[in-house]
Amino acid sequence: MEDEPHEYGFLRHWLEGAIANVDGGYEINEDYEVCAQLHRIRKTLVAVARSRAPLFESVYQRRSKRAVLKCTPLGATLRNCLNMDLEGIAGIFKGHRLDPYFTLLKDTLKSSTAAFRVQHQPTAENLNLLVEELRAGSRKKGFQRRLELHTSNARRNAKSARAYVNSLFNRYSRLLVLRLDLHYRRAYLAKLGLGISPEELPTHREKIIRFGREKLGAYVGHVWCIEWGKRKGPHYHVLIFLRGDQARQGISIAQRLGQHWGDVVTEGRGDYFNGNLREEYFESLGLRGIGMISHHDEKRRRNLDHLLTYLAKVDLFVRLEIPGMRKTFGHGRLPPKKSNAGRKRRQPGPGLIASVADRRRLLNRYVPGTSPFA
Repeated sequence: MEDEPHEYGFLRHWLEGAIANVDGGYEINEDYEVCAQLHRIRKTLVAVARSRAPLFESVYQRRSKRAVLKCTPLGATLRNCLNMDLEGIAGIFKGHRLDPYFTLLKDTLKSSTAAFRVQHQPTAENLNLLVEELRAGSRKKGFQRRLELHTSNARRNAKSARAYVNSLFNRYSRLLVLRLDLHYRRAYLAKLGLGISPEELPTHREKIIRFGREKLGAYVGHVWCIEWGKRKGPHYHVLIFLRGDQARQGISIAQRLGQHWGDVVTEGRGDYFNGNLREEYFESLGLRGIGMISHHDEKRRRNLDHLLTYLAKVDLFVRLEIPGMRKTFGHGRLPPKKSNAGRKRRQPGPGLIASVADRRRLLNRYVPGTSPFA
């Protein structure tokens, strides 16, 4: 399984996370666009830092008898980032640690002489000077240290989540995976000025996990992360894992958990989005990583692995920092190792028959007039 999923996955994750219940219906709020801008800035600044050639040039046109600014594709994307409201984005995420690349761009534009020149005269010369300042800033030891500290946590979370979920599949032949986005009603957030007690957030999370563990007999594990949106406020993304041989109807079970979150855990202040309602949609795209997943289903397990990566690596772009809240991502405990005694699980293969021994056993049971492979 690949370490880095396609960038589209992050955008899709944020798009799903921006869906909220509003007056009995659903809407996608502007939180998605803000997250997409953070993603675009990081991707662009990483590319700028790795590039060497000039991104802009001045081309003289004979017909108009004047010089015209010409941009490379990366230069055009950078100009798009320069036009974003960086101070506005930073203001939205006051209680967060922002991506070092975002901070590099914002601080450079605020204090750089080249940036001042670009603002008044966006010529190729001035833009290339700004690019050189961004490259030089990305090479500084202080920036490299901040970047390593910032990214190491996301890498560690992703690796831990993969190991945890793989251990569940090693123990159980099938898992029913539920996805819930748990948030707070807009009226309640508006009343609090888009704020909520830091002590309540982990308490609410623990209560909904405890309910699943105690009331769902097939419960075997969970993964969670907390994010914050301009309109959605603080909200949790939660994956619940149930034994596939004991549980069915993931949509109904997820709905039960969501209703308990809204009515009991948050005492009427919470709301939820049932991600399992979109199983068929993701299946049509070949991206389904929730619902019933077999140990041998490599494609769905790969999609689930990508979903885990998105949950773990959102910190790359913006990390929530609430006083008193030390964790923004977590999962259940690793299950005890399964005994090696007994019949071994058949490994996935290209055909229905996994080994020569299996073929012989089937032929020994063959009845004339029937097919041993039916």
